[in-house]
Amino acid sequence: MQSQGRFYDTLDDFVENSNVSRGEFPEFYYVVDLDYSNTDKDEEPPKEISSLLTLSKLIKYLSKLAHYHDQKSSLKYIKLVFVQQNDPDKLPPVEIETRIKKYLLKYPPPDINLIEGLSSEDAKKSPHYNARLGVFSISIVEFIRKKQVGIPAFSFLVNKWDSFIELYNNNLNTYISGFAFHKAKQDVANAELSISEQYSKVISDIAGKLFGIPISFAAVITIGQSDSAFSSTFMVLGLLVAAAVIAGIVDNQQLQFGRVCHAKDIVLNALEGKKEIFPESLREKIIEMQTALDKNSSKLGVMLNVFRCLAWLPVVIGTIIHVSLYSEWF
Repeated sequence: MQSQGRFYDTLDDFVENSNVSRGEFPEFYYVVDLDYSNTDKDEEPPKEISSLLTLSKLIKYLSKLAHYHDQKSSLKYIKLVFVQQNDPDKLPPVEIETRIKKYLLKYPPPDINLIEGLSSEDAKKSPHYNARLGVFSISIVEFIRKKQVGIPAFSFLVNKWDSFIELYNNNLNTYISGFAFHKAKQDVANAELSISEQYSKVISDIAGKLFGIPISFAAVITIGQSDSAFSSTFMVLGLLVAAAVIAGIVDNQQLQFGRVCHAKDIVLNALEGKKEIFPESLREKIIEMQTALDKNSSKLGVMLNVFRCLAWLPVVIGTIIHVSLYSEWF
C-alpha cells in the first residue's frame, strides 16, 4: 500500500517519499506514527500536516510564477528558476530547489494568500498583472541573494516569508509610486502644453482680422484729403463700422481667453491638491509652470485690451479730424 503513496510509517517517510515537495499532495494518505488519515474529514489534522500542506501549496504556486522549472520525474522536488529581467548588472538567475525539510514543519505555516492570488486565473485578467508578476520575480531574486551561503533557498524563503512579503509590498509600492509620479509628470507637461496652445490660439484666431486696425489708420489719412463733407462723413462711418467689427471680434476672444483662464485654474487647483505627495522635483516643475502660465495670461490679457483700444482709436481720430475740417456743419 505504501508504494501507492497512501500509507507512510512516519512523517519523515511522508515528506521524503511522497511528491509534496513537488507541490503534489496525495489524495488519500495515512501517516502511522501520527495516527492520522485525511479520509476522515471531521478530524483536525496535526499541525505538522497542516504546515506540510501549506508548504506544498506554496511550491505549486511558486512553480506557476517561476520563469523556468525542472520537473524531472526522478526527483522528489522541483528546481525553480527566477530571473531578474532588465538587470543592468547581468547577475545570474536564482535557483530554488523545493525540498521540504522536516524542521520547517515546526514553525507556523506562511501566509500564502498573496502568492495564491497572484497565481490564480482571475489575477491574469488584471491589466496590472504583468507588472505585479515582474515585481514578484524581482523581489524573489533580490531576497534570495541576501541569504548566507549554505542555507537552502527554499528554507530561507519559508523561514523569512514575512520579510519577503514586506519586501514585495515595498517594491510594489515603489513601482506604483514611480508609475504615478511618471504619469503626474506627463499630466503636468500635457497641461502646460495644452493651456499654452490655447493661449496661442486666442491670438492666432484673430491675427488676420487685426490687420484691419492699420488699414483703418491708413483710412484716417484720407479723411483729411477728402474734397467734401459727405465723403468725409462716409469715411468716418466706415471707420465706425470697422471699429465695431474688430472690437466685437476682440471681445469674443476675450471671452474665450476667460474660459481658457478658468480651465487653467481648474487644472492648477487639481495639481495643487496633489502637490504635497509629489517629489520635490515635480513640485518645482508645477511652480515653474504656474509662474509661466500666469505671466502668459497677464501678457495676453493686456494685449487683448490694447487691441480693443486700437480698434476704436482710428474712428476717434477720424471723427476729430472730420469735426475740425467741417466744424461749420455742427
